[in-house]
Amino acid sequence: MEMSVEDFPNKVKCIALEGALDTEGASTIEIKMAAIAGHNDFIVIDMSKVAYLASLGISVLIRNAQAVKRRGGAFVICSPTAFVDDVLRKMVIQTIIPIFQTKEEAMSAVTTA
Repeated sequence: MEMSVEDFPNKVKCIALEGALDTEGASTIEIKMAAIAGHNDFIVIDMSKVAYLASLGISVLIRNAQAVKRRGGAFVICSPTAFVDDVLRKMVIQTIIPIFQTKEEAMSAVTTA
C-alpha cells in the first residue's frame, strides 16, 4: 500500500492510496494516516487506485474519520474503484464516512462542512 499526501487550499489534505488496503496495507499506512488525521480537520481520501479493501483497512478509515469528526472536521472518501465502492456500501460506511464519486465533489464537501 502506497500513500501520498497533497495539500490543497483551505487547509484540505488529500491522501491518495494505491494498492491493497488489506491487513498488510492497513498496517503500512495506519500510523502515518493517524498522524495526519490528528493534526488536520479537512481530509479527502482518494481511493481511485485501491484494488482491494479488507476489514482492517475499513477499521483504519473509520478510526481516523472519527478522530477528525470529534474536532468538528470533515473526513470523506472519493473516487472509489467499483470493487471498493461495493464493499464500502455493503458495509454501510457512507453513514460514517461520506463517499463521493469525484475528487471535486469531495473537496467541495469538506470545505463547506
